[in-house]
Amino acid sequence: MRLHISKIKLPEKETHFRYRDHHDENGLIVSLNKFYSVRETESCHYVVDEWNFKLMQRWDFEKLSKCGDKFITVKRVVKGALRTYCNEDKQLALKSFLARKSSQLLHAETAKSKATLALGKISGMSAEEVSESLNCGLDEHLESFVFD
Repeated sequence: MRLHISKIKLPEKETHFRYRDHHDENGLIVSLNKFYSVRETESCHYVVDEWNFKLMQRWDFEKLSKCGDKFITVKRVVKGALRTYCNEDKQLALKSFLARKSSQLLHAETAKSKATLALGKISGMSAEEVSESLNCGLDEHLESFVFD
C-alpha cells in the first residue's frame, strides 16, 4: 500500500514486531523484525520496516513535500485483527510465528505424504498403465483428515 508523505509522522521507537526465520551456514536463525507506525487511524496502523524507517529519519519532509507527489510503501496492520502481519506485543508476535511454523509443518507433512504415496505407486509404471485417475491409497497422515 502506498501512503503520501504528508500523512507521515515518525514515531520515537518501534511499535510493532514480527519474528521470522532464515538459515545460513551456521544453521537456522530466528530473528525479531521491528516495525514503526508512521500513521495511525481509528482502525489501523501503517507501518514500515526498520531499514526504511532509518532512511526516512534522514529525509527533509518539508523539502520533499514541495517536490510534487511523493509516496512511500507501507504495510497496513488492522487493530485487533486475529491474523496480522506484525504485532504491537512481542509475545503475540512470537505466538504468531509459532502458529505460522505449525501451519508450514502441516503443509510440508501433507506434501511429503502425497509425494511418497505417488512415487511408491507410480514408479516403474508406464503412461499406459496409469489411467486418467489412479488411486495411490492412504497413509496414516492422510487418514487423519476427515472426508465426510
